[in-house]
Amino acid sequence: MAVTRSRDIAAGVLLLALVAAMGSDALACACCSERGSRIDKSVLLDGPTRVQIERMIFAKEATLGGDFGDEDPGPLPAGSSSSYEVTTTRDKGVMTFAFRDPLGRNGRLSFTVPARLWIFSVDPFGDAKDEGLGPLLYKEWRLTAPVKGDGIFRRGTPPGQTMTLILHGRGRGCTEAEHFTDWSLLLRGPAGKATFYGRLEGL
Repeated sequence: MAVTRSRDIAAGVLLLALVAAMGSDALACACCSERGSRIDKSVLLDGPTRVQIERMIFAKEATLGGDFGDEDPGPLPAGSSSSYEVTTTRDKGVMTFAFRDPLGRNGRLSFTVPARLWIFSVDPFGDAKDEGLGPLLYKEWRLTAPVKGDGIFRRGTPPGQTMTLILHGRGRGCTEAEHFTDWSLLLRGPAGKATFYGRLEGL
């Protein structure tokens, strides 16, 4: 009887160890990625994802992309600078980017964080080893909404103009704030196009 009970206890311990090991592997692979994977879709912006975005820290330097001369300034005034100091604030669901150029000209771009987020991730292939967890994916989170502007952006943000905030990064199956390294702002609409870009500071 004692021998049988000892065997039962030993079997139970072994079973628990196997379950624990399987659980550990399952947890590890929940964040794995697959070779050739690609995601390109709109999803609801849920609470956990909002928290990750709120954790991101925007560096204070921004660059105006493209080549805008006096004849085609897009939504910015003619002769605009290519480099800016930028401060990012969040208040009651509104994100604001305050820009200031080296000559002291300034303006703000703000939008209400939308209810949906566009997620894009793709395996960039190449020869990088996956180390058993899958390849590092290139990732984007995109938020698009009508934009409001003042100062140097006042004339460039009429009704119909939108702003898309793109957060750029790399990672595997799970996505956290630490995976993102860069950001860009795309202005699009009747006033023309412009793109700003900058870095995200490490967390």
